[in-house]
Amino acid sequence: MTLKWKNVHRYLLKSVHRYLRKNVHCNLPFTLHSDRMSCNDFHANQFRLFMHSVAYVLLHTLRSEMLRLTEFARATMQTIQLRLIKVAAFVKEMKTRIKIEFPKKFPSLDVIANSLCMFKVCS
Repeated sequence: MTLKWKNVHRYLLKSVHRYLRKNVHCNLPFTLHSDRMSCNDFHANQFRLFMHSVAYVLLHTLRSEMLRLTEFARATMQTIQLRLIKVAAFVKEMKTRIKIEFPKKFPSLDVIANSLCMFKVCS
């Protein structure tokens, strides 16, 4: 391993550990399966850990910024994944817009609608 890769690896690990230390309720390894190393190559595992850390940061930002006034404000990452992200929806692509249809009895429809309105994509 060259000196350049050692420095990059050290920097990434320090920044990830610094971020994770700030979050008391850290559930990164359990929710996003980042503790699993699926390859014998160091660089592949390093990239996998980096991508899982980015996913955790995105989910944490979603929870703290967009969901702060909802019932998901203190939810775990797994709850957010199961109830908001892994949702079956019908996506219809039109000429000038994309229409997303959720099931009629979807319990968190108002949360998703309010979150989309923050980006000014609601109709």
